[in-house]
Amino acid sequence: MYKVFFRIVYGIVVALGLILTYNYTDSNIKTAYINEVGAEALEVGAYETFVPNQFYNNQLLYEQTHILDDMTLRVMVYEVVQVYFEKGELVINEGIFFLIHQIDGTPLDSFYSVKLKTAKNTTVEFLGIRIASLPLYTAIIPDTGSSFIGRDYFIKDDQYEVVTNLQVGLELVEEPIIDASLNITNERYQLKQILSNYYENNSQLPETKIGVLSLAPAHIIDTTKWALINMAIYMLVATIVTVFVFTFKKSKLGKKKPTPGLAKDLERIEKDE
Repeated sequence: MYKVFFRIVYGIVVALGLILTYNYTDSNIKTAYINEVGAEALEVGAYETFVPNQFYNNQLLYEQTHILDDMTLRVMVYEVVQVYFEKGELVINEGIFFLIHQIDGTPLDSFYSVKLKTAKNTTVEFLGIRIASLPLYTAIIPDTGSSFIGRDYFIKDDQYEVVTNLQVGLELVEEPIIDASLNITNERYQLKQILSNYYENNSQLPETKIGVLSLAPAHIIDTTKWALINMAIYMLVATIVTVFVFTFKKSKLGKKKPTPGLAKDLERIEKDE
């Protein structure tokens, strides 16, 4: 019974190790790609490289450089949309994307808070995170990890509330390090109408820039090759260990000469029988 239990646990451990090998490889390759491509983009100020959605408004909702005591931060807020098809119908969700580029100074904490306030005193808080190892930060929805902040967050009782204030706060700092005035009115969401009109006239989504509507660069990170290589190496090592544990080690059991104490015990047992 013990042997069966041990083999089941061993099999589970090997399977978990295989999953962890894939996840570790996948994560490392993606992080390395983001760091490399991101560093090149920051050198030329190509911030659109980091927009995660296919379509964005090239006229930013907010863009300002904040010079603080020990750091300089460039804060940007983009209008973006989520676009997909559901039962053959085009669905367009409006929202915003938040980005901070730390130009100099002591790096921000890996996690911080981002608060957006409306003209009717509604406050919506998001989690700020660092993007890979870059001096770049964004805001995500804690429950989903998505950096797409939907326009619906600012709708109360079927009425859109104008977003008037942005605050960025650090964990052990009482006052926000950034307290900026915004004016994100309902009329400033322009992409949905542009996309809807284009699709109605062309039966497809645009593939090039149209006025304020731009397409963010597409990033395809294929981790399959290195994931398979590392998984193959892992399985080879796991196979060798398995053979040793269940075959080689077993064949050695009982072949060693017993110690004097054990020999006496065995002799006593034989006499008792």
